[in-house]
Amino acid sequence: MNQTPYSYDIVPYPSIPRPHTHPAHIAARAVLFGMKPAPVQQCRVLEIGCADGSNLIPMACQLPESEFLGLDLSSRQIAAGQSKVDALGLKNITLRTKDLMDIGPEYGQFDYIIAHGVYSWVAQAVQQKLLDICRQHLKPQGVAYISFNVYPGWYMHAQARHLMLYFTRGIDNPFDRVKHGRAVLDFFTQTVPTLSSTLPEALQINHLILQSIQKLLQDQPEEYLLHDHFETHNTPLYLYQFVEQAGLHGLQYIADAESSALITQYLPAHITHRLQEMGIPLDPVTLEQVMDFLYLRAFRQALLCQQEIQLERAVSPERLLDLYVAASVRPVSPTQDIFEADEVVFQGIHGASLSTRQAINKAALLCLADLWPQSISFRDLLEQARTRLSPAAPPLVSTAGYQDMVQTVGSVLLKGFALGIVELHTQPFPFTLTPGPYPRASDIVRLDAQHGKRVVNQRHEPVILEDEPAYYLIPFLDGQHSRADLIARMMDLVTRGDLLSLPPDATLTPQQLRQILADALEFSLNRLAQKALLVA
Repeated sequence: MNQTPYSYDIVPYPSIPRPHTHPAHIAARAVLFGMKPAPVQQCRVLEIGCADGSNLIPMACQLPESEFLGLDLSSRQIAAGQSKVDALGLKNITLRTKDLMDIGPEYGQFDYIIAHGVYSWVAQAVQQKLLDICRQHLKPQGVAYISFNVYPGWYMHAQARHLMLYFTRGIDNPFDRVKHGRAVLDFFTQTVPTLSSTLPEALQINHLILQSIQKLLQDQPEEYLLHDHFETHNTPLYLYQFVEQAGLHGLQYIADAESSALITQYLPAHITHRLQEMGIPLDPVTLEQVMDFLYLRAFRQALLCQQEIQLERAVSPERLLDLYVAASVRPVSPTQDIFEADEVVFQGIHGASLSTRQAINKAALLCLADLWPQSISFRDLLEQARTRLSPAAPPLVSTAGYQDMVQTVGSVLLKGFALGIVELHTQPFPFTLTPGPYPRASDIVRLDAQHGKRVVNQRHEPVILEDEPAYYLIPFLDGQHSRADLIARMMDLVTRGDLLSLPPDATLTPQQLRQILADALEFSLNRLAQKALLVA
C-alpha cells in the first residue's frame, strides 16, 4: 500500500479510543444475532491501521489474558505506541509496522478484527485485500469491524471536500493547505446568503449544506482533515454496495456497531406497510438502506462474520440473558408512582426517550438509573427490579413467571437499545464509583495525564479532565496516597499558585484552607469516579 502525499509518518493521524470497537461491545451485537463469539477475557484481537495504539492499548490494559496485535504503515506512530506499551509494562500486545497488503497466513486467526478509518481511504485493491484478510483470518465465530464513509450523507461532505481540494491544489505544505481550505469553506458559507435579498430554494439548500459541514469540521484538528477530506483516496459507498462487496469475499453483514441498527425492527406500521405496497423488500439491509436515505447517514461501522454462520435475525429478549446492561436514564416526572398504571417516560442523555406502563419495567429502568455508569447482568437486573417492587418477595421459582419477566423487561430494554438509550456488553467494565481511602486511577490514565488532559476511561471512552484539582492529582492516584497525602499535595499546589488562586486580601486560616481543599478533593474524586476513571 503506497504512502499518501501526506504520509502518516509526516502527519500522524489523531488516534483516540473508539468505544464501538471494544470486543465487549462487538461481542454483544454478535450475541444478539445468535452467534457465540469468544469471551473477551480470553480472545485474540487484530487492529489494522492501529496508528499509535490509542485504541488498542487500553484494551490490552483492561484484558490482560487476551492477546492484541496492532499493525500500521507508519513507523513513527508504531514507535510512539511502543513507547507507551513499554511504559505500561504490557506483555499481551504487539505493535508492528506493516503494510496490510503483506499480511499472510503466518499471523493466524483472530476472534475480533478491527479496521477503523481504513476502508474508504485506500485504493480498491487494498479494500479487497482487507476483506480477504477478514475472510482468511477470522475464526469461525469471529467478528470484524470495518468503518467507512457512506452515501447519501457523504454527498454533502463531498461538496466541501471538492471545494477545498480545488482551491488548494497549488499548495504543498499540508497545514497551509488545511488552513486555506478552511478559509475557502468559510468564504463560500458566508457568501451564499449575500447573493440575493431573497434566496432561491437551491441557494438556501446550498447554504444549509455548507453551513452544516463547516460546523462539523470547525473543531476537528488539521491532521483529521488532511487524512479525511484532503486524502487522495476517499471513496464513500452505499451500505448495500459494501454488503455486496463483503459477500464476494465470503463474509456476511451482521449489523452496524451502533445500536441504532436495530431501529428497523421498530419502524411504525404505516412505514413498513407503504414500503410493502411499493414492492420494497423488508430484509435488514434494505431497511437499513432506507434509513440511510431518510437520515442522510454519512458514516457506518459495519460488523461482519463468516458467510457460513446462520444468523438469527429476529432478536429476542432471551438473548439478553448472557449480557450486561447499562443505561443513563431518568424519569421525566420523578414523583410518579411506579405501581400506578400511568405511563412513565424515561429520558436518555442524548434526548431520546422510552416509555412504559409496566411496573417491572419502571423498576428495572430505575435500577439502571441508580447504577449508571456501571452495568449489571440482565439476570441480576431482573432480580433487583423484582425486589424493588416487593422487597419481601420470595425467590421466583415459577419458570413461566420468570419467562414472562424476561419477555417484558427484555422487550423494553431492546427497544431502548435500538434508540441508543440502553447499552449492552458481554462483560462489566472494571471501575468503581466509590473512591476508597487510597484512591486509584488506572495505570493508563496516570500515564496519559502526564502528556495532556485527554485520557481514556474504563468504559473505553476518551475523557477530557476539565477540573484542575483532578488534573493535578491524577499522577498521585496510585493507590498509595491517602486523602491526607492528597490534601497536602493540594496545599503545595496552592502555595505555588498552580491551584486555587486566592485574592491578595484573602484571610484564610490554614484550617479553613484545608477544609476548602478537602471539599474540593471529594468533589473531584467523585467526578472522576462518575467518569469511570477510578479502579478498585
